[in-house]
Amino acid sequence: MPDIQWMNLDPVKLMEELSQFTSLEGFKEMLDKAQVGHAYMNRPCLDPSDPDCPLSAPNKEQGESPDIAGRLQGGCHGFSRKFMHWQEELILGGRVKNSQEILLSAEALQTMFLLMSPKQLYEHFKDDYEIHDINWNEEKATAILESWQRKFVEVVHQSIPDNSSQSIHAFSTTTLNDIMKSFSDVSVIRVAAGLCLCDHAKVGLCQVPGAVGLAGVLLVALSVAAGLGLCSLLGLSFNAATTQVLPFLALGIGVDDMFLLAHSFTEAGSNIPFKERTGDCLRRTGTSVALTSINNMIAFFMAALVPIPALRAFSLQSF
Repeated sequence: MPDIQWMNLDPVKLMEELSQFTSLEGFKEMLDKAQVGHAYMNRPCLDPSDPDCPLSAPNKEQGESPDIAGRLQGGCHGFSRKFMHWQEELILGGRVKNSQEILLSAEALQTMFLLMSPKQLYEHFKDDYEIHDINWNEEKATAILESWQRKFVEVVHQSIPDNSSQSIHAFSTTTLNDIMKSFSDVSVIRVAAGLCLCDHAKVGLCQVPGAVGLAGVLLVALSVAAGLGLCSLLGLSFNAATTQVLPFLALGIGVDDMFLLAHSFTEAGSNIPFKERTGDCLRRTGTSVALTSINNMIAFFMAALVPIPALRAFSLQSF
């Protein structure tokens, strides 16, 4: 018996053969309610001359290509006609329709493959005798799924010749995770360069000694590092915005207050006693610094209410 695949799986015929050995009335009723029928066996093939095209396909004998636009009008059905209906706008891009809203053509077609979750894969094979000696667990199931997705993307990209007018863009959950991981890697060189530029700019504008500017920048940088460490202890997830944007955003906001204080302290005059000079500096800029900090905290807190996980994590870490 050949391996069961979509091009040779006929649920109706399979139920008839298995019914000779046991009662499958409940299973048959479930398939009928899901409107599975003959599954893909009675649907047209894109290429009727393909050896894998089932003999039961309606266009197999005539050898005619199907009306793809007509078949995709309003979407198409999966294995179950009742529960697996792919909407037209979900699977087609660049659609062209006439005045009667009849689909004429499309520039892109999207195909989706649903995989088991790591837990489902683990549960499916946990009692299989072939995996008893490999310490089967959910972590290994996750690694297998990720490896399969990467290999799938690689095979899909290699399936189109270089001189083809068509292009394929394969994407998977693992692809997204790899992209997020690459963007989430902290670049020490970039952060250090940003600190040096901020220090140089603030020292030049404030006309204060370099040690004061450097101390202010380092104070802000250490505060950012401490804040991110606290967020890590609280379990807030890190993403690309956290590692690539947040340090410079917090540095810019924090150094701006240092710029105002340093500038005001310099203008107070060196002939005034230190305590009076500090009090005058805080009197002139303290209100602005306090209001700026409060407004920033309120803005980030309000942004944390948005139901987008990445934005919420970024806002809470900025807060």
